[in-house]
Amino acid sequence: MNILIAGLSRGSAIAVELIAGSVWPDPTFVRVERRISASLADQSSAAIDCDICMVDVLGLGLSRWSPSREAELNDYLLGRPTIVLVPPGVGGGWLDADGGRLVDKSKIRLQHPVSASTLREALTKLREGLHTAAKA
Repeated sequence: MNILIAGLSRGSAIAVELIAGSVWPDPTFVRVERRISASLADQSSAAIDCDICMVDVLGLGLSRWSPSREAELNDYLLGRPTIVLVPPGVGGGWLDADGGRLVDKSKIRLQHPVSASTLREALTKLREGLHTAAKA
């Protein structure tokens, strides 16, 4: 399992890696560091080859929701199963972004702060979704 971790702090990325290691045997991780600009960088071939994504919109410079930012994020995700972390409080508008593109069965939206058990549950749901898709 190849997992893209994008926009998380170093400490959060390490925590995600530890939790993902309890869900999948021997996962491989590709990290994209946090950024302050509001444009997503091109992905490396290793990032594109990832099976699932764990992204923090705040750390990708997309703290405020807009239709164009949502489209940019969806283009970045390439249709891969994803856990999307949104800002605390009102979520920068991401909590109300139910246009059908961000909220589908392959994307799980979690709001900061996220507990280890909540993250483990979300990763387990992604794993189960991948197994179901592989059987079909």
